[in-house]
Amino acid sequence: MKKIFKNVQLVFKTIFSLLGVYKADKKLISGVCSGLASKFRINVWLVRLVFLISLPVTLGLSILFYLFLASIMPKKVVTVDNFKNIYRNYSNNYRREDYIDVNGREL
Repeated sequence: MKKIFKNVQLVFKTIFSLLGVYKADKKLISGVCSGLASKFRINVWLVRLVFLISLPVTLGLSILFYLFLASIMPKKVVTVDNFKNIYRNYSNNYRREDYIDVNGREL
């Protein structure tokens, strides 16, 4: 039984990785809602609100679904290439002229 669960977990982790769905670092419990929100580019509190509203509607089955997602969703691993892309996007979005000190001088 344990081997079957590990195989199922591996299959779902691979599927989620291919789809680009990962657990997020900004988390309250395990990062599932944050990961889904970042994938679909919506507010994380909206995802959490939908989850909370679904609790009485599904008679608690959404808790099992959440635990299932928490056990199979992979964490995002930051590699050197990912970090370089993040830094490049960050540096392209912000220019030196965008920053001024308290006296109004450019930094």
